Amino acid sequence: MADKPSPPSCNTGVEITGLEMDRDTYVSIDTMHITVRYPFVDVFRKYAHLIEGVSSRERIEGISFGEYLIRGGGNGYKVSVWCGDARAYLTDEVDSKRGDGKGMGIHLQLGPKFLRKYKDDLYKAVIHFLRNLGIRKEYPMRISRIDLAVDLVGISLNEVKVLDWQEGWVGHSSKFSFYTERRNMETINIGSRISTIYLRIYDKKLQARSEGDLDYWQAVWGDTQAPVTRVEWEVKTIAACFLALEDFKEFDGVRLRQLANYLLTWGRLAIRSDEDGNKTRWKTHPFWIEVEKVVKNWIGNTEGVLSREVKMVQFSEGYANSLAGNITGGMARACPDDPTIDAMFGALEEFGITNAKLKRDAREKARRYRIENAKLG
Repeated sequence: MADKPSPPSCNTGVEITGLEMDRDTYVSIDTMHITVRYPFVDVFRKYAHLIEGVSSRERIEGISFGEYLIRGGGNGYKVSVWCGDARAYLTDEVDSKRGDGKGMGIHLQLGPKFLRKYKDDLYKAVIHFLRNLGIRKEYPMRISRIDLAVDLVGISLNEVKVLDWQEGWVGHSSKFSFYTERRNMETINIGSRISTIYLRIYDKKLQARSEGDLDYWQAVWGDTQAPVTRVEWEVKTIAACFLALEDFKEFDGVRLRQLANYLLTWGRLAIRSDEDGNKTRWKTHPFWIEVEKVVKNWIGNTEGVLSREVKMVQFSEGYANSLAGNITGGMARACPDDPTIDAMFGALEEFGITNAKLKRDAREKARRYRIENAKLG
């Protein structure tokens, strides 16, 4: 068994220069997911043995270790280390075991309290968090998901009829669902959990009360007794091709506000008009007018809309090795006694796959890449 490490501290070492709770705006990042390209297994080993042999209940509830909780993992990661609502997911499936560029690294999930507290110097706070875990150098970090949230104080979700959402949503996603509890409509979902952009509208007070942190959010909102409806976009930044958001070190408020500009064009709630079949001309619903008002006030003078770009597959060493493997496999299958390129192409022609057809298909794929780039932009 590995030596028991000294308990790390949750203190990031980052000085908070502004207010922890920004009451001038109700727009914030609710969750951020970051992948750290950490290639070694030492940090995993440092914490994994602390939950070896414990029950499933203990793995869920967590084992106290200084200011941290050590819990089970998820999504392929075997253990997680929690500091408040910031957590690091660890695994031994890293580059030093799998090969250069093939490991899973470390996955960070940052919650709203951490993000609000260190919003003025988030990168530095994350670096300190990692150093407290035992990572002394800086490694490349990619943002894989951002949840951008808008809190509408004084507006109840129940003020909007379910039929309004079903008939009045105008945008890229048509998939719609809602969830009810205790005779009150609690959540509207537009899109699906596997969508690159997924919108949730829900009763934030009800959620905060169920999770036991209503007092925290009451302080954020100014101790209001009014209802609070949250509008929250879940954006899978890599899958959605927001390349400008991938590099966490380059992340800043301008890019985030340009993302918000894009999300306002992604879809809106409108008032259905049976006289006009063109949904783009439908009047915006009063509920969505409030959403736009809050977001635009937060965006301020920030110009530009974050673009979506198709990332072309580069002729990297990894791609070259993969392609070479497919070609040599085809040569061997086409003529095991004398595997050659000509033999492979001859075998392809027997199935109607000629050199001319391959060229046509390649040109068509290149054309589609160009069109997709134009659409996303």
